[in-house]
Amino acid sequence: MNKTFKNIFYVFLQQFVNTILPFLTIPYIARVLGVEQNGVYSYSLTIVNLFAVFFALGFAVYGTNEIAQSTGEKRNIKYIEIQVLRMSCLIVGLVLFLCFLNMYKIPYDITVFSLQSLVILSSIFDNSWYYQGTGNFKKIVTRNIVVKIVGTLSIFLFVKHPEDLDIYIILISGSQLLGNVILFVETIHLFKYLKLIKFKNLWRHLKVSLVLFLPNISVFIYSSFDKLLLGHIGDIEGLSNYQQVQRIITFAYAFLIIPSPVLIQKVAFLRSKIKHKEADSIISKGLNFYSIVGLLVIFLILLSSKEFITLFLGDEYNQAVKLFILVSPVLLFKCIGTVIGLWYLVPLGKNKLHSFPLVIGTVFSVMINSLITPYFGVVSAAVIFTLTELIVIFIQLIYSRNLFIFIELKTLLLFFTIFLISFMIVKIIFLRGYGIDGILLIGFLKVSLFLIFSITTSLCIQTTRCFIKDINGLLKKVPHRP
Repeated sequence: MNKTFKNIFYVFLQQFVNTILPFLTIPYIARVLGVEQNGVYSYSLTIVNLFAVFFALGFAVYGTNEIAQSTGEKRNIKYIEIQVLRMSCLIVGLVLFLCFLNMYKIPYDITVFSLQSLVILSSIFDNSWYYQGTGNFKKIVTRNIVVKIVGTLSIFLFVKHPEDLDIYIILISGSQLLGNVILFVETIHLFKYLKLIKFKNLWRHLKVSLVLFLPNISVFIYSSFDKLLLGHIGDIEGLSNYQQVQRIITFAYAFLIIPSPVLIQKVAFLRSKIKHKEADSIISKGLNFYSIVGLLVIFLILLSSKEFITLFLGDEYNQAVKLFILVSPVLLFKCIGTVIGLWYLVPLGKNKLHSFPLVIGTVFSVMINSLITPYFGVVSAAVIFTLTELIVIFIQLIYSRNLFIFIELKTLLLFFTIFLISFMIVKIIFLRGYGIDGILLIGFLKVSLFLIFSITTSLCIQTTRCFIKDINGLLKKVPHRP
C-alpha cells in the first residue's frame, strides 16, 4: 500500500475515532448528568472554546501548508516560528479567560468553568498540524485512538452521578491534554532552532494566519453565539436539549462525509491533469447523491424523531424532539456546502468565495439571535441556525451558478416524491396504530417500512435505478500522483 492510500486510511480511521466513540457516550452522559448539568457543561464549553478558537487564529491550517512545502532545516525553523507564535497567542487567551472568570459573575458553579481552561491548555501543546504537514498521519491517529479509548472507558467507569460533572470535564479535556503533550515532547529537540527565528518571518506568519482565521471564527461564531445567549438568559434546559440535537446532527454529517477526503483528492488529481469533465462529473454525482441522502435523512427524522430521542437521550429531553425536526435540514445544507466549497471552489483556488458566505452567515446569525432569541428562547435559536445554514449555501450557489447544470432536477424530484409518498403511507399506518406497543418496536417498524417502500419504489423506476447504478462508480479506485 503506497503512502497516499495509507494516509487516506488513517484519515478514515481518525474520522471514525473522532465521531463514533464520542457518539457512544452521548446517551450515557445525557442520562447520568441530566438535563441541567449537561446544559452547564455546554455553556461553559462554548465560552472556553470561544477563547481557544479565537487565540489559535489560523495557525493550524497555515502551519500544515507551510510544513508540507518545506524540507530539512528550513522546515524545522518554520515549525518553531509558527509553534512559538501559536503557543504565545494561546497563553494570552488562557490568561484572559481566567481574568474573564474573575470579572464576569458566572451564575453557575465556577469550578466547572475553571476546569474548562484545560481545553485552552490542551490547545497550547497541540502540534498535530506539524505531523499532518510532514504526512505522518499514523502518529496522529495512533495517539487519537489511545486517547479516545482511554477517555471513553474512563467516562463509563468514573462518571456515575450528576455531581460528577467535574470528573467528566477532567477526563475529557485531561486525556486530550495528555495526548497533545506526548506528541509535543517528541518535537522538543527542535526548539534548538529558536536562535534562528527572525521577526520578519513571525510577522509574515501572523498576517497570513489572520486571513485564514476569518472562515474558522465565522463558522464558530454563528454555530455558538446562540448557545452563549441561551446560557446568558438562563435557559439552561433549552441549551442542553439544543446542544444534544446539534451533536447528533454533527455526528450524522461527519459520518456521511467520510468519503469526502478521498473524493477531494480525486478531483484535485483530475484538475491537475486538465481532465475537467471527469472532475465535474464527480462533483455532479456528489451534489445529487448528498441531496438525495440528505432528503432521506430528513424524512426519517420527521418520521421517528420522538422514538429516537426518547430511546437515545431519555424522557427528560422532551424538548429535543421539536428541535431535532427544526434543525434536521442543516444536515442537507452542510453536505451540499461541503461539495460546493471543498470539492469545487477550493480546488479552483476560489478561497474567498468559500469564506465570504460564512461571514455573511455570521453577521445574520448574531444580529437576528440578539433581537429574537432572548424573547423566544431555544426554538428561535434552532430556526435561526437552520436559516443561517440555508443563507450560506444559497450564497455559495449564487457564486457557483455553473453547478446548476450538474443538478439532475428530474431525478431529485422523483426521489423526493418517492420519499414523500412512503412517508405518508407509514404515517397513515401508524395513525391507526394496529395495537403496536413499545417505543423501540414502533421506531424500528417506522424506519424499516419507510426504507422498504422507498428502496423498492426507487428500483422499480428506470431513472432512479440508473442513478443508483451510476453512483456506484463514485468511489472507484482513486488515482494517485506518480
